[in-house]
Amino acid sequence: MTAGLWLLCGALGAAALAALAQFAMGRAARAREGQAAPSVGPFGSAEGKLVWFHAPACAPCRAMSPAVRSLGERVVSIDVSQTPEVAEQFGVMATPTTVRVKDGKIAAVKLGRLSPTELEAMLAL
Repeated sequence: MTAGLWLLCGALGAAALAALAQFAMGRAARAREGQAAPSVGPFGSAEGKLVWFHAPACAPCRAMSPAVRSLGERVVSIDVSQTPEVAEQFGVMATPTTVRVKDGKIAAVKLGRLSPTELEAMLAL
């Protein structure tokens, strides 16, 4: 019984290390302020706009949706379940993620649900 427990602990430890390594790689690949902004492909230009990454199953995304829609053309809305390649280019690891693009660079990155005031503040950067 003890050997089986050690094997289980070893397997769990290996899984935890793999998850930690994946997290570290994701953080290294994550878009950072000051980096050149990747292309958003068929969604048009992101210059001077917010790029909002969301998913249909994300409750904070659904709660944030009316505020984002109220900004109209100042937001490029990207559903990560439909276009994961764009999210990958930006290094998006969670939804909602909001990115401000200015002068061809990433000016700000915010994770989580944002209020209408916070969205307007990001646009003012």
